[in-house]
Parts: sequence; C-alpha cells; structure tokens
Amino acid sequence: MAISSVIDSPKKMSRYRYFIVIVMMITVGVTYVDRANISILIANSEFLTSMGIESSGVQKGLIMSLFLFAYAFANFLISPLADVFGARKTICAAILLCIGSMFLGGVASVFTLILLSRVLVGLGEGTQYPIVAGVVRNWFPKKERGRANAVWGIGTTIAPALSMPFFAWLIDDYGWHSAFWACLILNVIAMYLVWTYLRDTPQQSKYVNELELTYIEEDQEKQTSIDKKSQTQEKETLFQRLSHFMLDYRYWILVAWYIGIMMNVWGLMTWLPSYLKEGRGFSWTTMGWLASLPFILGIGVKIFAGWAIDVTQRSGIFCMLAAIGAGLGIYLSAIIENNWASALLICMAQGCMYMGAPASWTLLQGIVPEKSMSAASGIMIGIATVAGALSPTILGYFISITNGYSGALYFLVAAALFSSVIMIPLAKR
Repeated sequence: MAISSVIDSPKKMSRYRYFIVIVMMITVGVTYVDRANISILIANSEFLTSMGIESSGVQKGLIMSLFLFAYAFANFLISPLADVFGARKTICAAILLCIGSMFLGGVASVFTLILLSRVLVGLGEGTQYPIVAGVVRNWFPKKERGRANAVWGIGTTIAPALSMPFFAWLIDDYGWHSAFWACLILNVIAMYLVWTYLRDTPQQSKYVNELELTYIEEDQEKQTSIDKKSQTQEKETLFQRLSHFMLDYRYWILVAWYIGIMMNVWGLMTWLPSYLKEGRGFSWTTMGWLASLPFILGIGVKIFAGWAIDVTQRSGIFCMLAAIGAGLGIYLSAIIENNWASALLICMAQGCMYMGAPASWTLLQGIVPEKSMSAASGIMIGIATVAGALSPTILGYFISITNGYSGALYFLVAAALFSSVIMIPLAKR
C-alpha cells in the first residue's frame, strides 16, 4: 500500500505516526544487528586468526569495550545535537558514522582498523536512543507513547534474535568480511527510510492530514500548558533539579543495581557465542541459533513483566527477580556437565534480565520528579554503560588467565548477586 493512502480522505484520520514508529523500530533494530555481528565474529576462528588475537581474551573483549566507551560518550555529549539540527538530520548523520564503520570493517586487514570501526559505530549508535525517544515525544500524544515506545523497543530483541543465526550462516559461507558489508547495506536502508519519511514534527510531513495533526496537537497542547504553568510557578536552578534525585539514596540503589545488570548484559552479549562454541563445543550453526534464544525469550519476558508490574504496582521486586534469575542461571550453567542443559540455562539467564527493563524504568519514574527525569536517566545510563564497558575486557582477562570460562561466569554471578542484594531496600516499591 502506498504511503499516500494514509491521507486518502479528509474525513478519516491518517495513521502516519504508526509508520514513523515502525521506521524507528527498524533503525534501532539495525543498531542491534551491528552488535550481534561482532559477538558472532569473536567466536569465529578465521576472524581471530586474521586479526592475530586468537589467544588474547583481553583483545577480544576490547572490541566491545571500546564500542561501549564511545557509546557512553555519544550518549552524554552528542545526542543533544538533535535539539539544534533536528532528529532527522542527526539520526542520518549517526547512521553515516555507522556506514563508515561497516566500510572499515569490510576492508580491515589489521586489528587497529577493527578497533577504529567499533569506536565509530559506538559514536553513531550512542546518539540514537535519546533521539528516537524525542521522535516519539513529538509524533505521539501522551496517551499513546507507552505503546509507541514498546513497538520501537521490540526492535532491540527481534533484530539480534534474527541476526545471530543469519550471521553464523553468512560468515560460514562467505567469510567474516561479508558480515560488515551486510550491516552496511542495512544501514543504508535505514538511512533511506529516515531521510525519506521522517520529519522532525508531524506538522512538517505531507503524509499527516488535519485530523491526525489535530489529534496529536490537542494532547500535546494540554501537556505544554501544564509544563508552562509548572515552570511559571517554580523556576529551579540546575542544582535544584539535580538535588531531587542526587540526594535520594533510592536513586543510587537503582544506579548500583543497573551497573551489575549492564555488566551481565554486555558481558554475555560479547562472550555468549564464544562460550557456546569453545566452552561447550557446539557447532557453528547450532551456536548461531542458540545465541538468538535469549532475545526470543526477552520478547515474552518484557511483555509479561510490563503486565505484572501494572497488576501488582510493584517494580522493585521484578528488578530483584531479574538479577536473581540471571545469577542463578549463569551459576548453574557454569557447574553443570550436560552441554545442552548448560546452554539453555545461560540463555534463560540472559533472557531473564530483560524483566528488569520495564521494572527499572517504572521504578525510576516513581522516584524521580518528572522535571528531573531526563537528567536522572541520562546519568544512570551513562554511569552503567561506562561500568558495563569494562565487563567484556574483564571477562576476556579471566578467560585468558584460566584458559576457560568458569572464572568469567563466576564474575557475572557476583555482579548479579550484587544487584540482587542492593535492591532489597526497594523490593517492596
């Protein structure tokens, strides 16, 4: 169906905002395809031999750690450029960085180019989450934003679930360089969609009719009126805004919990394929679809957690359960002898962590005032990402010195246990 058909009648409201959120889902999904690509490559012997890092766990971990440091930097300092240049131009500029990164990876013959490629993609992808959130803010009335955020957020689980087995097949048949060229093509498609169909606001789009525009604007005008009234009544300094959460012990408990979870998320995102192939002896093809299992489970876990949090009106306990489930699954995976049972347990552990996503944001929204949410969430994400960036390299160090994966897995168990215990004071919230 042609895009123009969404405005075929002045008596019927167009639904173009739904197409926009699908474009955002694809764009965010492509960023997770890029991440899945490097996870699979770290398990590929041809790639490791070509780069001369087959025996260096630290250098393998550094590939993901450098990406995460650049990602955190972009989140802090580059994302605000969207307020100056607009979401459409900024997202496209970010995707151009990703395209440049994939080109470098596609022609790389030395390890230094791979590292440079990861820095570029980190800078590009680190800007996109905050910008996409702004797109939803501009394009959707407040009462629809929860569903809109859920739609584009699903891209973060569907994309790696599909790309893990795809890259395993592609690299096996066409070599490791082909994975970068495939990612480059996907980024070009994403940039085409963003540049062609996205506008910074619905008012700028020719595909939005008057009925849809009025529907969006009416809700936003109410919210803007409330915000202006609040600002008129009380104008606060930056220090006052920060003090709303910086001096609240509950906020720092949540930040500490998030650090332990991010260490697990990025540690497993980097090393799970290698663990399944080298540590448990699965074939290249079997490793590919097993590595996708946590993301498939994550879709169901996110849906369940969102429903359960609304029903029970308690989010702290689900943060705690996410960490307990992750730690228990990883521990059992490390000590059990059966390879299939071990693989399923560690995949379930990673899937369990997705329970913490809706729970942690709901908890944060209950602790922090609305006028301080952007600053509070940005600081939490930035601190946790920097800490999480250390995890792949730390795990690589343990793998190198022990010549196995047990030490690395126990480190993740300790991080999960830390998150479980630190959340006890907020378990009833």
